[in-house]
Amino acid sequence: ITLKKTEDDAKTEDIFFHRSQVDPTHLKFISRGVEVTFEIGEREGKKVATNIKVSNPDTTKPRQKKRRAKKPATTTASATTAPATTPPTDDKKLSKPKPNRTSKSASTKSFDVISVGSSNVDLVVYVERVPVLGETIHGNTFQVFFGGKGANQAVQAGLLGARVAMIGKVGRDNFGRDVLRNFQKMKINREHVGIDDSAPTGVAQIVVDSKGSNSIIIVNGANNTLTNEDINSCSQKISSARVVICQLEIPLPTTLHTLQVAKQGKAITIFNPAPARTDLPSELFAVTDIIVPNETEAEMITGTKVDTIDSAKVAGLSLVNRGSKFAIITLGSRGALVVSLTASVHVAAPEVSNVVDTSGAGDSFVGALAFHLSRANIAVTDERFFDGLVEGVKVACGVAGLSVTKKGAQASYPSLEEVKSKGVL
Repeated sequence: ITLKKTEDDAKTEDIFFHRSQVDPTHLKFISRGVEVTFEIGEREGKKVATNIKVSNPDTTKPRQKKRRAKKPATTTASATTAPATTPPTDDKKLSKPKPNRTSKSASTKSFDVISVGSSNVDLVVYVERVPVLGETIHGNTFQVFFGGKGANQAVQAGLLGARVAMIGKVGRDNFGRDVLRNFQKMKINREHVGIDDSAPTGVAQIVVDSKGSNSIIIVNGANNTLTNEDINSCSQKISSARVVICQLEIPLPTTLHTLQVAKQGKAITIFNPAPARTDLPSELFAVTDIIVPNETEAEMITGTKVDTIDSAKVAGLSLVNRGSKFAIITLGSRGALVVSLTASVHVAAPEVSNVVDTSGAGDSFVGALAFHLSRANIAVTDERFFDGLVEGVKVACGVAGLSVTKKGAQASYPSLEEVKSKGVL
């Protein structure tokens, strides 16, 4: 059932229910405090729900009448298969809609962070060691987590307190349904996470050894169906955001177009070139404020072997000379190097003695960096920006260091409370 606050309002709220929740005698069900009654009719030879009425059973009748007299607004409902959008977090939003405020937030209100990229389900096997080619070995455990670089970075920024929106695609399947519900749980705006009928939700097959190191195979699936037209449909949100993040698990032309749209406003653009590729166009660097590769990705893009701090500086300068304003080379347990045309600063990583799983640590870093920059609110052209960026990298190293002490990607990400308790913020 998709609820609309008014007939003309573009914003919808989805309520999912199972047949076991429906009272067959009275044709009604209650979900999240909302009572829905309906009748069964026919349309084009198919049985459909008709005469749908929505009410809040916890609200007394006199109070309902008083509210209707003071705020004349209607709630209509229809049976639909439209892509899921974020449900309200409390029942008052259904019983007392505010059309004007809804319209503004749906179209013009800016987000702290917008992540445009992939949403995957991670299928993770934990082993003592990674098998060699042609070898079969026994694993220790198997777990399923939510992942995808775009979703990971969005979730980490959101857990730290940023107001975050995710833009991407999932398939019309169980994995896709679960991904959408996870965004809802994490309080990530999913209004522009579309559902594609032609491709499955993206998956990643991950093998993690006893030292926490991993190898990953990604099947992009529906992530590959995100188009420039999808980006144009939410261009206002992108250009008005404080920080916009992109990666390379969606089509390259879509990533480029997203960054171009972001720079039409005042957004700080972060480009995480992963998985790495060598055919990045010069136009991409021109609209990238901060490029954030790891050692392997920096080496593949620049052709410079990155195995020391000095060689990381050479690779970073190469990326800046291509057009990016700043480069951050992440160095794993050695921290990260921040590079501009005129300066470079090495930020050491905190010592972590109990590494469990490094999956998604780089995404935790990027999400934490985006959170910090959105709160610092310093323009890229401001002379103070480089110092603010270094401070952001210190925070990001600390947050990512906490993430590797638990299993999974998003499941391992620390909340604001945990980060504060560990002295990272």
